[in-house]
Amino acid sequence: VFLAHQPDLAGRLVVLKVTPLSMDESDRLASLQHTSIVPIYSVHREGELSCICMPFLGATTLADLSRFGERWASLDGPAEELVSTILDRRHSTIRELLPSNDAVGRNQAEIARRDDDSHTGKMQAGGTLLSGYSHLGYVDALLRLVIGTVEGLAHAHARGIIHRDLKPANILVADDGSPVLLDFNLAVSSEESKKQIVGGTLPYMSPQQLESLQTGEPADARDDVFSVGVILYELLSGVMPFATPKSGQSFELAEVIADRRRTPKSIRVLNPRVSNGLAAIIDRCMEQERSERYRDAGELLEDLNRHRQHLPLKFAPDRSVRERLTKWSARHP
Repeated sequence: VFLAHQPDLAGRLVVLKVTPLSMDESDRLASLQHTSIVPIYSVHREGELSCICMPFLGATTLADLSRFGERWASLDGPAEELVSTILDRRHSTIRELLPSNDAVGRNQAEIARRDDDSHTGKMQAGGTLLSGYSHLGYVDALLRLVIGTVEGLAHAHARGIIHRDLKPANILVADDGSPVLLDFNLAVSSEESKKQIVGGTLPYMSPQQLESLQTGEPADARDDVFSVGVILYELLSGVMPFATPKSGQSFELAEVIADRRRTPKSIRVLNPRVSNGLAAIIDRCMEQERSERYRDAGELLEDLNRHRQHLPLKFAPDRSVRERLTKWSARHP
């Protein structure tokens, strides 16, 4: 993946993804038109190489933010540090990626500086999506980012496309604060035959997805839902719900699958600021059996939005009487 600029289009920054694989990622992306899914400008092919040209929206991902999850889980008050982290990442990325002696680099660095000043002013005035996060608590701010991601995923699921590689590194936090789904390299259509590449990223794969490495069985929208549950758990607690071998370390697949089938420690033990309703949503995402999870991202999105609007959950169990009364009081002040 390269950062480049187009001299014939105002020197704008673009991302070029070059791959020797015969994949249909560009076709998948072209069929999905949603603000939470990265768009494509153009596709170029030369011999066995394919090149996808996409807009450069920033370089901060949820993986950058999840590193602070354990610290943020203990913080109370508005999520100003979350916003400042996104802004700092933006400014440092421009400095790292673009040489200061290059005309484009100097121009983009100045744009980034002006945008940072503008964001700072708007944060105080409450004028942008990013500034809106700073007025929320950390749990609510991170939840908003995930809800935006699930909106894009629901759009893909409604069109029969399964991502299969959801993880924090594949969720960009754009410079305006909006979440954007990346990397549909492993995505498949639910209507395709079973002859497809299996895989994903080990810590975020469901038990069924792990078993597919042996059986070759196709992925399911409910495997994407499982991955969202793991991402929420990690973001809101700072730790992973399941044990995962380190990169490059050998492991027994059967042992990993067995661990993935156990019930992880309640997220409320790790972060009491996570409500019972949100914990129930996360638990339903990470159910061991597919039949017990949300059927797709559309159902998950409905429960997430209902939780945010203080409404009873539709698909996950609302076990806390106190929380149901609190939600009722919020709707009927």
